[in-house]
Amino acid sequence: EARGQGEEEFAEHDDWTFRVGRWEGIANEQDPTPLRWERVTIRRGTGATVGALRHKALAVLGMPQESSVALVICGERGQGCKTLGGDNVLLEASGATRGAEIVVDDSDGTCQALEFFQSLQSKADVSFNHPARPDSSPFSLHADVRWTLNFAKCQMAEMLGVDAENIHLRRSARTPQLKDESATLASVGVSHGSTLFVGQGAPRGEGQVLLKVFLGTEGAGVKSLVQLTVDEKDTVAELKQLLSVRLSKLKESPHGWTGDASLIRVRDKKGKEIGKALCDDSALKKALPRLTDGKEIV
Repeated sequence: EARGQGEEEFAEHDDWTFRVGRWEGIANEQDPTPLRWERVTIRRGTGATVGALRHKALAVLGMPQESSVALVICGERGQGCKTLGGDNVLLEASGATRGAEIVVDDSDGTCQALEFFQSLQSKADVSFNHPARPDSSPFSLHADVRWTLNFAKCQMAEMLGVDAENIHLRRSARTPQLKDESATLASVGVSHGSTLFVGQGAPRGEGQVLLKVFLGTEGAGVKSLVQLTVDEKDTVAELKQLLSVRLSKLKESPHGWTGDASLIRVRDKKGKEIGKALCDDSALKKALPRLTDGKEIV
C-alpha cells in the first residue's frame, strides 16, 4: 500500500510515536487545544532527535519548515507539561515519552501553550454538599487549588444560596473544621476530584474545639448529653462552669442536677474506656491529649 507524504507510518515497538496538533491560540477561550491531531513516528536510533520530531510535526500539520515554533508536551490536566528544546537533543534525553501529545505553538512572544497547560495543574473540580441536606446529590465547584478556603467557601455559598458567614468547611463530615480560612485549597490536600464537606454554623476560631459531652451515671453507663465549644486554653474549672450553664438550659436536666458546677467531675473518654477525673487547674490542651473537634469527655 502506498503511503503519501505526512501519512501515518507503521511503528516498531521501540520507535517513537507521538500525537501532534497545532495550538489554536487563546482566542478560543473554551478550549484552545488542537482541533485536529496527527500521528507521527520517529525511527529509533541516533536520528531520533527533537529536530526530527519538529520536522515531521511541521510537515504533517502543513506548516512551513522555517516556522519558529515551540514543541510543548501537554500531559493530562497539565501534569508534566514542558517544552522540548534543542534540535540536536535525543528524544531519549529530552523528557518526552512515547505516545505523548505534543502541541506545536507558533504564537509570537511567550509560549501560550505552555502557560495554558501549566495553569491546568492548579484547576480542580471539587464536590461538596448542601449543609442542610448532607446526603443530597453533590454540587461541583470548578476551583483553583491556589484559592483560599474563604474564597472557595464564598463561591460555594453563592451556588447554595446561603450566607457564607454561616457555614464552615471540613475535609469530611467526621474530620475537624478547617479553621484557618486563609490557607489554600492545595495546602489542605484538595486536588482534582476531591470532596469538601460543608457544615452548618460559622467556623470556630483558632484554638476553639467542639467537645462531645457524655453523662456518666453509676450503674447506668454513659449516654450522649450535649456538644460544647471551648477554647483549648480554658481550664477544667472553666469547662465545668460552661457545662453548668449549658445543663441548666436543657429542657430536661440530668436527674439530680442542682446547678452547682463544683459537683461536676470531668473525665476523658477514649472509646469505651473512661479515664480518671481531671484536675480543675489543668488547661484542657494539657489535660485532654489529642484535643481536636469531636473529642469526647464524660
